[in-house]
Amino acid sequence: RLDWFLRDRGERLDIDTRLALVRQLAETLQHAHERRLYHRALSPQTILVTALKNPVPEAKIFNWKAARREGSTEGPSRAATVDSLHLEWFGDPHSLLYMAPEAIAGTAFDAPKLDIFGLGAVAYHIFSGCLPATSIEELQQKCEAGHGLRISEVMDGAGQALQELIQFSTCPNVEDRLDTVRDFLAWLEGVEDELTAPA
Repeated sequence: RLDWFLRDRGERLDIDTRLALVRQLAETLQHAHERRLYHRALSPQTILVTALKNPVPEAKIFNWKAARREGSTEGPSRAATVDSLHLEWFGDPHSLLYMAPEAIAGTAFDAPKLDIFGLGAVAYHIFSGCLPATSIEELQQKCEAGHGLRISEVMDGAGQALQELIQFSTCPNVEDRLDTVRDFLAWLEGVEDELTAPA
């Protein structure tokens, strides 16, 4: 699992590998979303890292038991869904540290934006090596205080593009969160340019 992989090898990962892992996850989610399939419970505990001997390991999303396939409505007119996400589905309590506030609160939610939040929180962990929070309460406090997670609080030298990618994918206000995984990937291009630019 990704959480074990980061615990064991996180300090040795170069920035190219971190970018590649995040990109693989985002592209997998985009592929699922194009087919109107939403994971809704993304966390390092639902990501398997394989091909460890390759220059870049492979990240695969599994454990789709909280997933939902929705109708063809897309865009801003897409209705929020009131649908209970059973906490027992998540097994490891640390997986809840990657859940959007509206899912934890049990209020109406937009399934694609749950995945955006989870992707942003997982990216925070991959890039910084730190959990987004140590409790659900701390996660909510950090998201409210920073209008989303602020990776610069735990990562020295975090650039503006990386800061904004994480912040706008983990905004507690659903309307302010990135709309699609395609948007996330576009922002990730900016992060890659920022991180790989000549000094």
